[in-house]
Order: sequence, then C-alpha cells, then structure tokens
Amino acid sequence: MAVSPALAAPPQAPLSLQDQVVAGGGVPDIPPPPSPLTKSEAQNIQLANFLENLEVNFFSQGLANITSWGVGDYPFNIVDIVTKIVAQEKVHVATFEDLLLQFGYETVPPCKYSFPVSNTEEFLALSNLITSVGIGAVIDLGQALANSNPYLVAAMESVVGVECRHDAFFRLTHNEVPNPFPFDTQIPGLWAFNLAHPFVIPGSCPTDLPLKVLPALNVVPAGPPAFAPQDRPTEIEFTFDQPDTPGASNGGETLYIAWVNQVRVPQYTQLMRTGNGMGTASLPSRLSGVVFAALTSTTDPDNLAALANATLAGPVIIPVS
Repeated sequence: MAVSPALAAPPQAPLSLQDQVVAGGGVPDIPPPPSPLTKSEAQNIQLANFLENLEVNFFSQGLANITSWGVGDYPFNIVDIVTKIVAQEKVHVATFEDLLLQFGYETVPPCKYSFPVSNTEEFLALSNLITSVGIGAVIDLGQALANSNPYLVAAMESVVGVECRHDAFFRLTHNEVPNPFPFDTQIPGLWAFNLAHPFVIPGSCPTDLPLKVLPALNVVPAGPPAFAPQDRPTEIEFTFDQPDTPGASNGGETLYIAWVNQVRVPQYTQLMRTGNGMGTASLPSRLSGVVFAALTSTTDPDNLAALANATLAGPVIIPVS
C-alpha cells in the first residue's frame, strides 16, 4: 500500500471516552519521536494496525455472541473480561493510528472477517491463538524499531505486556497453566500477516499491505479451534498447498518443518512425505505453549528474517501444551 504523506487518511474510528474508561486508559500522551518514521518503520506499524483491527473485530464478534452461546461454568465473569479486552484492543488500534498520522502516513482501515467459531469454547481457543500471533508480531516490531527508532520500543513493550495478560486469561479458561514458558515467541511480520490472512474475506480490505501471501500449511486432522491436546503429540501430520518452487509438492526435493518457539534458533525436522502435498514430521522436544511451524527446503536459516525468506508454505500455529 502507498505510504506517501500526501495520501494520509484519518483514523478509521475515533476512540470513545467510554472505551478509554473500560480499557483503563487511552492513547499514550508522550511527545512524538524525535526522528520521523521511515517508510520501513511505517510499514511495520501499518502491519500492527492491520493485526489489531482483526483482534478488535474478533473479540467484538465473540463478545456479541457469548450470551447466546453460554458463558459456561467459569470462576470469573468472562463477559466483563472480554469487554475490557475489546476496549484495550481499540486503544491499541488508536495508538498505532495516532503514531502513523503524526508523520503523515496512512492508517489501515479494517477489512471484513470470518472466524471459524460456533461456541464459547472455540472462541476462547481461537483467542489464545490469535493473541499469540499478535504477541509474536509486536515483539518483532519492537526489535525492528530498536534498530532504528528506539524511542518507540517502550510503547511496543507495553502493548506486549497487556496482550500476554489477555492470553493468560484465555489459557486459564481451559484450566491450562497461564505461563507455559519463560519467554514469549517472536515471529516475523510476514508470518503474522499470513496467519491472519485466512480470517480476511477476500477482496474486503480497503487497502492492501505490501506483503506476500504464502501457500497454506495445515495440520491434519483439521477441526475447530482448540487448546492443546491432553497428550502431547510427538508427530504432526501436515498438508500444504503447492509452493512456488518446483519439486516441493511432488517429492522432487527434501523438505523440512521449521519450528519456532520462545527465544531460540529455529529447529528443523524432516518432512516424511506420505503423498503429494502431505507428510509427517516429528515434533522436537522442549517446545511448549504454542509453536509456529513452516515448510522449508533448507535448514540453513538460523534467524527469523532468513527463515521468513526461506518459507515455502505456512506458517501454522500449533498448541502443544
């Protein structure tokens, strides 16, 4: 999408006083960064704007449906908590929009979305996954800004802290440990975009981000959103769409699953083909919480940026504990 100051647009929706009251606060009122945003920084923040728009829509839809779905026998009022989460996500959207507008860049209007949930349990399970994507993406944004505009890093870290509290709540609703690992997992922006993309109704986005849509990687069997299984899997079965490289689908080259979890270099296990566009791979030990996996034809990448460039299909997010 264009990021020319001449094309700057107003925020999609003003943040209401009621939203700020429910959220517990509003947009940070610190002075603007001493250095203007570069085009690359603006594009990274536009991706965060895109992801937060999706979260606002998802949690708003879920909140509207919880009453009819049933609130379940939880030891807390999930309606009250999700109401606060919606308001806080709106503050995050307004924060990213405000930052873009200060320097004359376009904000990112919401798309239209479709989420595969039909009851409260599925909503909470998908909340865990969507929030984990948001956490990983904002960590990545913070790292990018630390290299070029460190003044903004504190605000990004503050967003991550709140998102992690949201995710701890979602895990508790399923009696899962709220803190499954000592470090949250960073994911590259390209991965975050592709994890969000399936929820976007095709052709519904007023503006398009300059990011590539990768072939899909899916876990078998497919099913509704769910928390981690009671028994930790040792092997995962995958299907994948036709990658752009010849031989990837029909067995012409060795393929691997790259596993990303916490603050570690990517781990790789070979994909053992079971047919065209399908295969199984062993799940490495010492991975916990949610794990991100992608298809690749190399085990060389030892950092997220290189792995994003080497991704043939995916990623997919997998809850393992």
